[in-house]
Amino acid sequence: MRYRIFLLSVILFSCYIQNKVLAQSYTVYGKITDAETGEPIPFANVFFEGTTIGVSTDFDGLYTLTFNQPQDSLSASYLGYNGRSKPLQNKTKQKIDFQLFPSSQVLKAVDIVYGQYENPAWEILRKVVKNRSKNNPQKQKGYEYESYTKTEVDID
Repeated sequence: MRYRIFLLSVILFSCYIQNKVLAQSYTVYGKITDAETGEPIPFANVFFEGTTIGVSTDFDGLYTLTFNQPQDSLSASYLGYNGRSKPLQNKTKQKIDFQLFPSSQVLKAVDIVYGQYENPAWEILRKVVKNRSKNNPQKQKGYEYESYTKTEVDID
């Protein structure tokens, strides 16, 4: 009888411990700022690569991310900035701040040369001027047109 009670208590205790270990939640929080100016970056993305777990920062660049399964690293990105990743420690609560550097994009030069290419509308306008006498409505024997008039009256 003692053996059965001992065995039952070991099974219940192991189920309780397993439930606590599997249900453990981790929290990561921090702030994302511009590395050059120190200004917070609102609405930046904080996420785990290869997963759908992530959040956006608030107006002050602050974020809080809660998850259940341990992860390796945390990444941050924002349009116009180079993304960064930082490793996570095996703690239930930790603070990770990111400083993102602006990305420098060099645009290709565009040369605008006056007079090299003609506007295609000029060719059409030259043909209109050339055929002006043929298209004069006063020199035609007859012509017609349709007119549409819409009247709307609102009374309040």
